[in-house]
Amino acid sequence: MGYQDEDELSEEGFLEMLADYEKLSKLQEQYRELPHSPQRVELCREAVAVADRLEEPSEQMIGRFDLAYAYIFGDDPAKALPVCAEFMRLHQENPGELGEAEGDAMISVAMLAGSIARRLPQIPLEQCKSLLAEFRDQVRTYGLGERLWQCHAGEFAMMTGDLAALEEHLDRFQAAERDDVSDCAVCETGAMAEYLLALGRRTEAVALVEELLEKQEFCEEQPWKLLSILTDDALERNDLQEAERFSAAMVIQPIKAAADLRRVGTLLRMKGASGDWKDGSKLLKKALPWTANFWDQELLFYFYLGAASFYQAYSAEHTEIKLPPVPGFTDCPENGVYDCAALARWFWKRAEEIGGRFDRRNGSSNYRERLKRLMNDPLKKEESKMGEIEQEQEEPLEEALGESGQSRKGSFAGFVLLSEGEWDKRQFIQDMKEKWDIAVVEDADQRDDAVVFKVDDMIAAVSLMPAPIPNGEAEANAENNYLWKDAVKVAKEHRAHLMVAVLGKEENILEKGMFYTKLAAACCRQKYAVGVYTSGVVFEPRFYESFADMMQEGELPIFNWVWFGLYRSKGGLNAYTYGMDVFGKDEMEVLNADAEPDDLRNFLASLTGFVLENNIELQDGKTIGFTAEDKHTITRSPGVSLPEEQMTLKISWNPLDDGGEDDSDGENPKDEGQNEPEVYTEDEVEAIEDHIERCFGPVETVLHELVSPDIHVDIYVVAPSEERNYYTLLTMGMGAHRMNVPKELAEYKLERAELAIALPADWKLNQESIQDERWYWPIRLLKALARLPIVNDTWLAWGHTMDNTRPFAENTELCAFILAGAQSPVEGCQVCTLPDGDEINFYQVLPLYRNELEYKLQHDADALLDRMADISFVVRTDRRNIIR
Repeated sequence: MGYQDEDELSEEGFLEMLADYEKLSKLQEQYRELPHSPQRVELCREAVAVADRLEEPSEQMIGRFDLAYAYIFGDDPAKALPVCAEFMRLHQENPGELGEAEGDAMISVAMLAGSIARRLPQIPLEQCKSLLAEFRDQVRTYGLGERLWQCHAGEFAMMTGDLAALEEHLDRFQAAERDDVSDCAVCETGAMAEYLLALGRRTEAVALVEELLEKQEFCEEQPWKLLSILTDDALERNDLQEAERFSAAMVIQPIKAAADLRRVGTLLRMKGASGDWKDGSKLLKKALPWTANFWDQELLFYFYLGAASFYQAYSAEHTEIKLPPVPGFTDCPENGVYDCAALARWFWKRAEEIGGRFDRRNGSSNYRERLKRLMNDPLKKEESKMGEIEQEQEEPLEEALGESGQSRKGSFAGFVLLSEGEWDKRQFIQDMKEKWDIAVVEDADQRDDAVVFKVDDMIAAVSLMPAPIPNGEAEANAENNYLWKDAVKVAKEHRAHLMVAVLGKEENILEKGMFYTKLAAACCRQKYAVGVYTSGVVFEPRFYESFADMMQEGELPIFNWVWFGLYRSKGGLNAYTYGMDVFGKDEMEVLNADAEPDDLRNFLASLTGFVLENNIELQDGKTIGFTAEDKHTITRSPGVSLPEEQMTLKISWNPLDDGGEDDSDGENPKDEGQNEPEVYTEDEVEAIEDHIERCFGPVETVLHELVSPDIHVDIYVVAPSEERNYYTLLTMGMGAHRMNVPKELAEYKLERAELAIALPADWKLNQESIQDERWYWPIRLLKALARLPIVNDTWLAWGHTMDNTRPFAENTELCAFILAGAQSPVEGCQVCTLPDGDEINFYQVLPLYRNELEYKLQHDADALLDRMADISFVVRTDRRNIIR
C-alpha cells in the first residue's frame, strides 16, 4: 500500500513517508558498498519494497535495476527475469522518469532479460524472440547499443542453428562503433571468436584468442568461456597438445564459483584425457556443491559432460571413488563410495536431458550434435549408439560419424543406396550365413525394417531408411569415384538406403572393420542395392563385394576401407588416402609424382596394407620402404589434398638415392614441396662447433640424422669430464632455419637457436640402450623441438614452455619443459656470433612436472625459475617436485 497525495497525508503518515525516504537512501548506500552476494540481494529486495510504498516511479525502477543485477551476480539470475519485466512495465507507465540514464538502463535491462531467457530451456522460443525484439526496439529508440544488440542477435542465431543470420550479425557487429553500453573488449573478442568457430573459421578464432593471451587481458564476468570452447574443439580433434595449451591458460584466473562450471567441465575432460586423476577429483569435489539447484542449464550441460568424460576415463583404472553427496543423484551411498561407471552414466544422462530440452526449445540439433561429436570420447555408451542407429530419421554419414576432418577411430558406419524403399531381411540373414558363416540371432524385439544382433563383443545394426540420404550428400561424394562413371547418376536416383554400423570391439579395430565389410557386402546382394556410400565415396556394389571377397583368402579388404584419391596438378600426379583415421592412423599423401595412375594407387595401397596389417606408426622424418634400397621419406605436415587443419603424412614418390629421370641440367628432380633442407654454411658450422667445444666441451659422438626433409638436425654429444660430470646433448642444425619471431622483437636477434639438455653421467647412450624410450626420450625431445618452429610457423626462446600431455617415459612423471639460458661455467655460452655477425642463441631444456608447468602459466617464467634455483639443470627422472 502506497502513500496518498502528500497534501492529504496526516502528520503521522507524513513522518512515515519521510522515514521511508531516509531508509531507502540508507539501504541504497549500504548495498552499493557491498560486493555481489546474497546479502546485497536482500538489501535490494528491501529497497524495492520501500520504493513501492513510496510509489516513486524513478526509485521503483532504480531499485529493480539494481535488484536484477544483484540476482545476476550474487544469487539466482533466473529470478531477474520477472524483475526485468516489472522494470519494463514501470517504464511504459512512467516514461522519462530516469532522465539521462534512461537509455542506458532500458538497453541494459532488455539485454539482461534476453540473455537469461536463452539459457533457460523452459522459456519458450517465441518469448526469447520477443525479448530480443524488445532489445532491438530499445536500441533503435535511444540510438545506442547497436554493437551490443548485434552480438546478442548473433548468439540467438547460433543457438537456433541459423548460420547465415549469424554471419550477417557478425559482419554488422564488426562494422558498428563501440559506445557507452558496449560490452568489455575481452567479452566482445570472445563472442566474436566463438561465432567464427561456429562458422568454421577456426584459424581466425584462434588468432583472436592468441592475442588476448598475449596481452594477458581477462574478464571476471566471462571466465574464459572461449578457451573452454577451443579446448573442447581440440579434444574432439584429438589434438591434445593444443588442448593442453588452451586448458592451461584457463586456470590463469582461479576457479571459485558456479559461474566457472563451463570451465570446470572442460578441465575435467582434459584431466580425464591426460590421466590426472588427483587434480580432476579435487576439481570435481570443489564444483559439485555449485550444481545444487543451479539456474544456468547451459553451464550445467557442459559440467555434466566433462564429469561424465572424466569418470568414464577414471573407471578404466578404478572401480570406485569416494565423494561428498552428488546433488540430484538418487540413492547416494551412505559411505560416500560411488561406482565410477555408474557415476559416468548418470552424468552423461543429465547432459542428454538438458541438451534435449534446449534442442526441442530451439528447433535445432546443436546439443545433440555436440553429444554425438563426443561419442568418440570414452564416454560413448553402447545403448546411446544403438539409439542413434535406430532413429527413424538418421543424419548423413559425416554427421553420423562426427564432423568431417575429425579423428573417428573405430567408427564403422555407412550406407547402402537402394533404388526402391524395400529390403529383404530374410535374404540378408541367409546371405550372412552362406557367404560369411555368421549366424544372425536377433533379440526377441524384432522389427521388419531393421536387424540388430551380436557377434562376440560386437553389435551389428542394419536399418532401412525409406528416403534418400539428405542434402545431396551421396551425390556429392559419388563425384570422388573416378573408377565408376555412373556413380553420380546412380546416387542422384536412389530412393532409400540401408544404414550399416558395427559397435564395440574397440581393442581390435581390424576385426571390427572386417565384420563391418561383411555386413555391407551382404547388403550389396539386396535386389534394389545400387551403391555403397562409405569412406567418403560411393562404390559400385559388385566392386565392393568383389574386394570384400579378399577376406576369404586371408587378406585385408583395403580397397573397401580406404579410398585412394587421384588428381593432377602442374607438378604431376597426386594421391591421397581417405579412411585411415578410422584405424587411428594419419592419412597419407603422395604429391607431384611422375607416375602412372595405377602405379601410384598401387604404391599407396601397398603402404596402407603394410601399415594396417602390422599396426605401424609412421614417424615424421623417418623412411619407409620394402627393400633396403627402396626407401621413401616421410614428412608430417598440414594436408594438401585434404584440409589444411588435418595433419597428413607426405610420402616421397622417388626413393632415396634414386633421382628418377634426369632433368635437362643433369640433376635429380625433386618433387614440388620436397625442398632441399635448410643447412648451415661451412663457415657457420665451424663457428658453432668452436663455440660448443669452448663452452660445453669436446664433442665425443654425433648422432647423425639420416633423413632431413626440412632442416638437418644432428645431436652432438659432449661426454662427462672432471669439470662437468654430466653429458651435454646439443642440437646442431636447428638454427639454419630462421624462426617466425614477432617483428617488435627483431632487434634482439632471436630468429636462430640451438638447444641443449644435460643428462647424468650414468645415462645410457649406446646404440642398444637408446632403443628403449627410457633412455631415448631426451633425444626425441630435442629433435621434436628443433622442428617445432617449422611445423607450427612459430618460435622458441627463453621462458617458453610446452606440455607433452603425458610423461616422457614410463619411469618418470616429467611431462613438460621450460627453456632457460644455456648452462655452462664459460661466460658468453648463451650466444654464438657467426662470421657475418648474425647470432645463434643457445637454450637449456629443463623438463618439468605438470604442476610446475601450471605454476608457470599462473605466474611467469621468472617465478618458476626462481623456485627452481636449487634444482640442478642436469635431468633427474625422479627429481624433487618444487611445487609439492
